[in-house]
Amino acid sequence: MIKLSFFAHKRATKSAENYQNRTAAPLRCHSCHNKKPIRIWCVFLRTVLRIRYLPTGKGEEILKERQREMDEANGELDEREWCLLIEAYDSAEQYEKALSVCADALQKYPDNWELYLLKGLVCFSMEKYEEAIECFEKSGEIGTPFCDEKYQIAWCYRKLEKFKEAYQIYLEIADIHRKNGYDVEAEQALGYAKEIQDKIKQ
Repeated sequence: MIKLSFFAHKRATKSAENYQNRTAAPLRCHSCHNKKPIRIWCVFLRTVLRIRYLPTGKGEEILKERQREMDEANGELDEREWCLLIEAYDSAEQYEKALSVCADALQKYPDNWELYLLKGLVCFSMEKYEEAIECFEKSGEIGTPFCDEKYQIAWCYRKLEKFKEAYQIYLEIADIHRKNGYDVEAEQALGYAKEIQDKIKQ
């Protein structure tokens, strides 16, 4: 189970509440457009928060709302709205449709890192971990605000039982955070590495 610090958990809970409402924006760091994003990887937490906090049975309801908005916009969606639609299909477990929407969105916005990240998360939900890694790597090439893609790649490696690769990525994340002055997050990344350290030796 992923462990969060007390303050990270409080911020995660608040983000989860926003996620349940989902009326303004997809779950993400609200300071992504600022010079210094807040010290939490909201997109990384998306998968955890959806499992822990998203009320069951809400996927179809959310999807209907997103589809209504799309109809009203005559299919002319901005980047935020594409992300919302993808997440709605993902939440409703309509993964093939979510991937189809990802493809349409990426034709319009090929340099949007979050679209690739969301595509990777859909592949992750489908247990297509190798494909998910490719999407996350592409997201990282474009540039994520807070090592978002690295956390997801590490989790894919854990699912694939490639613990040595996951361990190395957590060390890279810790190093990046420490260089940027995010000591709490650096320690958390090291904590994730320690969780799987024994599995490397097996």
